[in-house]
Amino acid sequence: MTEKRGFVGYWIPAELALKHEISWPEKALLREIIQLDAGGECRASNKHFADHLGVSVRQVQNYLTHLEELRQIRRVMDGDRRVRIEPEGMNCSSTPHETQFTPPHEGSFTRKRSIERESKEEESSPEAKREPAPLKDTLQRAIDESFTSVQQYENFGKERGQIRIIAGRCRRLNPDDPEAVAKQMLTTFAWLREHDGWWAGQPFIPSVLSSQWERIAVKAKEMNGQKDWMAEFLAQRQDA
Repeated sequence: MTEKRGFVGYWIPAELALKHEISWPEKALLREIIQLDAGGECRASNKHFADHLGVSVRQVQNYLTHLEELRQIRRVMDGDRRVRIEPEGMNCSSTPHETQFTPPHEGSFTRKRSIERESKEEESSPEAKREPAPLKDTLQRAIDESFTSVQQYENFGKERGQIRIIAGRCRRLNPDDPEAVAKQMLTTFAWLREHDGWWAGQPFIPSVLSSQWERIAVKAKEMNGQKDWMAEFLAQRQDA
């Protein structure tokens, strides 16, 4: 398969390279899908991807599920009951636009001093604090506001990515009322931090909820029917 399509490697665009919520194996897998899609329809098996990346088939399934949650790919069932994978969210160009860059002469003393002066000025000037734009999706925005009302994020790019994953899970679990799932998970997470020793040291941020989703979901089922701990928790903070 490699020889037939003339595989020469992957080009990772900056748009993809800077997405920290996507791991590097997942980035390589996404570019492989894009290359296969550029040559026709991508109908490669999980075993092909596993052999290509040097990982297990189960790991490939996890990668594909995560990329689908991030809306980077979509899996389409054809009439012959075969699944094809289509790239969705990323620039699907398989090669970069050619550009030409001529670096300054390394021996230029004037240019070197100018770079050093600019670097010192940037270090001495206070860094402007950038506020992220509000999320357009209503469910994602509600989840974001629930978290930021308790604790601000340090890495907005990473946490916003995890919010998209959480919202996707809520919609799959209850398409008619995903807000109810989000509220129950946030309520349980907040309750655990207030009443359980191990959870007390965990920051109230989306990445923790996403990584501990199964454990929190088990506790949420046990607490089902109890009073709204999240509303009480936020009310206590407002009164304080």
